[in-house]
Amino acid sequence: MIRNVVAAAMMLGAGEAAALSCMVPNLGWDFNRLVEVPDMYYVALGTLSTEDPVPDIPLLEQTEGVMDRTGIRFTYTFTGQFLGLGGLGRQVSEEVTVEVVCLSVWCGWFPPSDTEMIMFLREDEDESLSLEIGPCGGPLLPEPSVAQVAAIRRCMDAGTCAEAEMTVFER
Repeated sequence: MIRNVVAAAMMLGAGEAAALSCMVPNLGWDFNRLVEVPDMYYVALGTLSTEDPVPDIPLLEQTEGVMDRTGIRFTYTFTGQFLGLGGLGRQVSEEVTVEVVCLSVWCGWFPPSDTEMIMFLREDEDESLSLEIGPCGGPLLPEPSVAQVAAIRRCMDAGTCAEAEMTVFER
C-alpha cells in the first residue's frame, strides 16, 4: 500500500517535468503548414540584431505562479533579404517583434542576435513584422547551410516542400 502511494506521488510530481514532448524542428514542415494559414508570411534570410540587452524570460516563480505569461516581446532589427518567386530580393532593414510563447511552465526563447537565419516573418494587421517562438521552437533555422538555402528556394518555387527538401532540413 505504501509503495502504491509513493509511486502515485512520484507520478504526480513528475507530470510537469515530463509532459512536454516536441517534434524535431523541420523548416520544410513549417513551410508547408504556413502556406495553408490565412496569415501572410515572408520567407527571410538574414539576421536579427539589437543594441539593447535581450530580456530574460520570466520564470514561473517571478510571475507569482500565474500560468499566463503572455506579452513577452522584444523588438529586433532584421537585416537581410526576403525570398520571393524570383529568388532573393533587395537588401532590407525592418523592425521585427519577437514574441515568446509559453505553454504551462515551458517557454520559447529570444533568438541569438547577429546570427544568420532563415525565418518566416508574419505580417500583422498593422503591417508590422513578427516572429513567434514557442517552447518547441518557431519557424526559423539558425546558421543555414548553402543546401538549406537552396532547398527553401525550391520550396518557394514549387509552393510546397517535397520530401527531398524535408530531408535537407532534418537535424
